[in-house]
Order: sequence, then C-alpha cells, then structure tokens
Amino acid sequence: MNLTPRDITKYISELPDNIRKAVVEFDWAGEVMDIARNHHIQIDDIERFRQETLKVIVGIEPAETYEDRVMEALGVPRATAATLVEEANERIFGELQRRAFSSDDDEQIIPPQIQDGSDPYLEPIDHHDVARHMRDEGIELLDHDEPVMNIHQNQITSSSENEHGSPNKVEDDKVEESEDYREPIEEKDLRGVKQHQADTSILKKMGQVNPDQALDGVDPKEPLEETLDQNLDQNVFNSMVVAHENEITLDA
Repeated sequence: MNLTPRDITKYISELPDNIRKAVVEFDWAGEVMDIARNHHIQIDDIERFRQETLKVIVGIEPAETYEDRVMEALGVPRATAATLVEEANERIFGELQRRAFSSDDDEQIIPPQIQDGSDPYLEPIDHHDVARHMRDEGIELLDHDEPVMNIHQNQITSSSENEHGSPNKVEDDKVEESEDYREPIEEKDLRGVKQHQADTSILKKMGQVNPDQALDGVDPKEPLEETLDQNLDQNVFNSMVVAHENEITLDA
C-alpha cells in the first residue's frame, strides 16, 4: 500500500515534536534518491524505495522487515537490498535519530581559531594615530622630552621648566602655600601667645619709655567738646586779623 500525500501529512503530524521537527528539517527524500542512483535503481523503483523508507520513519511498518520489503518492492537480490538498507540506516535513520534526540550539551561549539596578530583587539596601538585623534578633540598628547604647547594660548614651555618649575610658578606656589590654612602650626608660632607679650616699640619711639605712662596727663573726665573748642580757639581764631567790618583776612 502506497501512502498518499494526505496520509504522509497525517502520519508526520502525529509524530512526537522532536521526531517531527527532524523529519521536516532533514532532506531524507533527497538521501533516498542519491542512494538509489548510486546503485542504478530505476525511477519507478526509486519511488517504491522512498515509500518503504517513509513507512519505517513514521512507524507504520517495523524496521525488522525493512530489508525484506525493499527486496520485494524493488525486485533486487538480497545482497543489493542489504546494501540499500545499510546505507539508509547510516545516511537517513541515523541522521534523523541524531537530530531528534541530541541535546544542546552534545553539540559543542568550537570557537574559531584566531591566528596571532590577527585579532584587531590585540594589535598594538600607534601612538601617533591616538595623538592625532585626541588633538582633533582638543587634547594634546606629548612625549616625555617634547615641548609643552598650550593650544589655546599658543604658549610654549620646555619640558625641563615643567619639571623644575619656572620662577614665577615657584613664587605662585609659595603664595599658595602661605594661604593654605591647613599648614601645621609649629612651636615658634605659639611663642608670643604663651608669653602674652605685645610689641611696644612704637610707644618707645614716641618718647614713652614706660608704656604705662602713655596716657598720663589726659583727664578721662574732660568733655570732648571743650577740648575741641580749646584747640579751635588756639589754632585758628588767634591767627585771624580783622581789617574792615565786612572783610576777614588771615595772617600769612
């Protein structure tokens, strides 16, 4: 009994998912054609060989009687039938079984072999290419002995000055250091605080040998207004001379 296309579709759809997937994806009919041609099987006999093979695949005929049915359907000697069955087991049934029951663990992924120096991530980086790219971004990469150039102000400073520092930069560093409030306080910085002393050199220059006598002769109770009036009377009005009734002149 030959299977119609509808029968073939029905039987294949009833197979387990893994077997059905393998049957649909694998070109088992092409393998049947290739095996038959290698043994010079006629066109009509090739279709019979395909039918008997499909019956074993979908399970409507047992594999044990496959050789006898091939020999009877094709009309070939048993030796030829045995050879056809042997090749079918290797190229068709074996491949379907491998596809249907193989797991992901059985399929090993072999990474591609990378020759030394062929990996772009392992290639040496050219300093000049990097420097050119960074210069386009506004960043200047320099060698150790290369002069330093300020690309914004067009100022060139030798690398030796950068290492030892220019005089102006040294002074600036000193100023910055003096303004650093985190400097450690040494013992000599606290000497004046500990002795509670004040600088009296200014008072001594003014004729006051004893600082305690600096305010002697000043009456703290004397009103400020009277003192100002006396100074004005002595220094200003005493120097005036009245020439006429409406004219006031000052002595030369």
